Amino acid sequence: MAPGRHLRTVRGRATWQSMVVVLIAMSAGAVVVLAVFGIGVERNLDDTLRQQVADRVGLIEDGADPGAFGQARQGEAFVWIGTPDGTVIASGGEVEPVENPVPEALDRAQEVELLVEERSGNEVERERKELRILAQETNDGAIVVVAGTQIEGLGDALRGLTVLFAIAVPIVVVLVGLLTWRATGRALRPVEEIRRQAATVTGDRLAERVPVPSEVDEIHDLAVTVNEMLDRLEADDRTRRRFVSDASHELRSPVAVMRNDAEVALRHPETTDVRRLATIVADESSRMST
Repeated sequence: MAPGRHLRTVRGRATWQSMVVVLIAMSAGAVVVLAVFGIGVERNLDDTLRQQVADRVGLIEDGADPGAFGQARQGEAFVWIGTPDGTVIASGGEVEPVENPVPEALDRAQEVELLVEERSGNEVERERKELRILAQETNDGAIVVVAGTQIEGLGDALRGLTVLFAIAVPIVVVLVGLLTWRATGRALRPVEEIRRQAATVTGDRLAERVPVPSEVDEIHDLAVTVNEMLDRLEADDRTRRRFVSDASHELRSPVAVMRNDAEVALRHPETTDVRRLATIVADESSRMST
């Protein structure tokens, strides 16, 4: 089979079409999963920040010392407690804001870029980091509690999941292609056997028949239909041969009579009755035409 022809066969088309469908479906599914995962993680982070900030604000409003809440909790990269103008009362965490972290919009989680200090042993490194923060002030507006978390972890998780899909999707698509190729090959094997047997049928071998699969399906019906067609062709051929045989037999006697009389006339022209010879030829010709 010529290169590339496999793709134009029923088997090839079924294979690459199934691969395309699976690729589109899995790619769309991967996009949806990544989107839902990102939104879900982001929502969980926001809920955690909102709950922890609200707890601190509630305790401070109840008279607790604001300086006692400068320890970051689980899921927080930092906590900052101070006044709206940026005066620090207490702060802590794996990073500490160097600039005023109080955003313009309170009570709403948002992504900001802050200049922070990050301690590693005795070393302190300053850099700008993208953080997701949420701020809430006390009822009197005197104190603001800000908690934040790094979004690098979320990005790493999304990238890891993206890489996983990038590896898994092609593998699944190839596996589906291989399974489809094998399945269609097995399903179409009876068709190939029918084709090969039909190719051997000639005018001298009309008694040949194509194999009929045991499983009753469309291919079974095709084989039965082909055999019925061959039955009709064989019957028509027998009728034709019988007609030719009968016609040959019917033509043989008049021709023999005319030939015999013609030979006698040629051998004995002096005794030939032309009128009688013409009558014989006319009678035998009339007989052959009926």
